Amino acid sequence: KASMAQAVVTALGASLVGPDEERCMRVSSPPRWCGSSWTAMFVLHDGILLGSGWGGASAAKAFAGSLVVAAACDSDTLYALTSDSSAIHTLRAVRIGSGQECPTALETVHTSAAIAAMAAAGDTCLVVTDTGELHVLGDIARWAGPSAIPAEPWPVKVVTVACGAAHALIVDIAGQIFSVGHGSQGQLGHNTLECLTSPARIEALEGLAVTAVACGGLHSLAIAGGEVYSWGSNKHGQLGRPPLRAGEEADAGDPNDMRVGPAVPGLVSFPDGDDVEVIAIAAGASHSAAASRAGRCYTWGWGKYGQLGGGEADSPIPRCLPGQSIIGVFAGPGAWSTVTVTTDGQR
Repeated sequence: KASMAQAVVTALGASLVGPDEERCMRVSSPPRWCGSSWTAMFVLHDGILLGSGWGGASAAKAFAGSLVVAAACDSDTLYALTSDSSAIHTLRAVRIGSGQECPTALETVHTSAAIAAMAAAGDTCLVVTDTGELHVLGDIARWAGPSAIPAEPWPVKVVTVACGAAHALIVDIAGQIFSVGHGSQGQLGHNTLECLTSPARIEALEGLAVTAVACGGLHSLAIAGGEVYSWGSNKHGQLGRPPLRAGEEADAGDPNDMRVGPAVPGLVSFPDGDDVEVIAIAAGASHSAAASRAGRCYTWGWGKYGQLGGGEADSPIPRCLPGQSIIGVFAGPGAWSTVTVTTDGQR
C-alpha cells in the first residue's frame, strides 16, 4: 500500500469527487497529477494510479497491477506510461468514463532512464526522461502539421514540458523556453497569432532561466526568478492582468489585444504588499493558479465553477486563498478545477 501520511490533496471547483469520497485525501508527497474537466488522476511514488471524479476510479482500476510511471489526460482520454522492464515503457490509453478494463497499448518508449515529465494534448504525448531526452508519441498532425516536433528524440536536453489544447511549451537544461503548435490566441508567445510547425525559442524570455511552465486551454504560464509570466488568451482574466472593459472590442488580428493576448510574455501582477516568490504554477481551461514559497495559493481567471476557491466570479487579478503550507498546485488545459497539495495536517 502507498504511504498516506505525508500530504493532503484538496480539490476546488468542478466536482472531482464522487458521493462516497471526501474532497481531501492523503497521498504520498508530492504526487504527480493530471486531470480533465471533471476528472483527477494521481500517480503515487510506488506506481499506483488513483482516480477521482467522473470516470476516474474506473480509469484507475484499468491500470491495477501495472507500475505507472507517468500519466496525462486529454478531455476524455487517460494516457498512462507503464514500466514493463528497466528499459521499456509502454504508453497505454483508456477512455475516461467508459469503464473499459483493458487499456489500449499505443506506443513504446525504449529507455533505461527514469521518466521525469509527461504531458498530453489530443492524440499526442510528450515524454521527458531524467537524462533530457524528449520523446513524442501519438498523432502530432492535429497541432500544426506533420512536422510539429521531430519524431526522434530532440537534440536539445529537455527538463520539462507542458501541453495546452493544441500547443506545447518545452524547457531545456539551460532554462530556455520553446513553443510549438496553434497560436491563434497568442499562446506561443512570439508576438504573432500564427501557428508554428517546429519548436521556436521565445525571445521575450531570453536571458531568463525558466524553471516551470504550464499550459491552459489557450494561454501559457512560466516561472523565471520566482516571478510568473503569462501570455495568450485573456478572455476571463487568466493572464493575471485586467481584460477588456465593458464596451471595448477585441481586435482578433492584433497580437497585443488583451482579449486575444498579449502574444508576448508579461509579468503577472500580484496583490500590492505581497512579497511573492512563486515555486509552482498551474493553468486550467481559462484560469490560473500559483503556489508561493511562503506556502500561499493564488488563483485568477475564470471562476464559474468555484475553481478559484472563493465564489464563482471571475478575477483578473490574483487573489490569495486562506491558509498556508501549500507545496503544490495543479490544473490542466481542459480543467474546470484546481487541486492543491499541502503538508500533512494543514489545509
